[in-house]
Amino acid sequence: MKTKLLLFIFVALSISCTGQQYMSTTGIAKVHFIWNERPVEVHTENLNVALNYDNAEIKVLLDLSTVHSSLYEIDTLLAHFQPRVIEFTGLLDIGFVQTQKHPEQDFGVEGRLSVGNKRNFYGIGHLKHVYSNTLYTCVLNASFDLSLNTLGFDNLPQTFDDNVRVEILHNVMRRFNE
Repeated sequence: MKTKLLLFIFVALSISCTGQQYMSTTGIAKVHFIWNERPVEVHTENLNVALNYDNAEIKVLLDLSTVHSSLYEIDTLLAHFQPRVIEFTGLLDIGFVQTQKHPEQDFGVEGRLSVGNKRNFYGIGHLKHVYSNTLYTCVLNASFDLSLNTLGFDNLPQTFDDNVRVEILHNVMRRFNE
């Protein structure tokens, strides 16, 4: 209980100190790919997501120490991957993030990773308002279909298929003054 209270205070302070940029560590990421001719999913529930509500900029930090699969071989590869933190910076093409009641929104996402050849890539997203009296007001999800070779990961073992699907799920926090 004490830990939850401290976490709540930290979140409240970080919200009030950063203006209209909100960050949480409760995001979920799932990465789907084919390895040795079978489907694999790696996932984390500790995705760091910073979202600027005024201009819809998004920054996602993926700490690979929090990512797991159900396969020892994949987890071993992840344990040795460098760098240990992968950063995605991008922009949602909705102009700003609406946190008050609104219809569901579909949008495009453009951004780049901090690893590989740092080329821009595109995805799609969805923002759904949820009625609640908690810190959260919306659920944001985004998905990306990527080519590992195009992104500069051409040194992976041939047991990996080139196509990867990344899915992100994030609870959008209520603005401090709402």
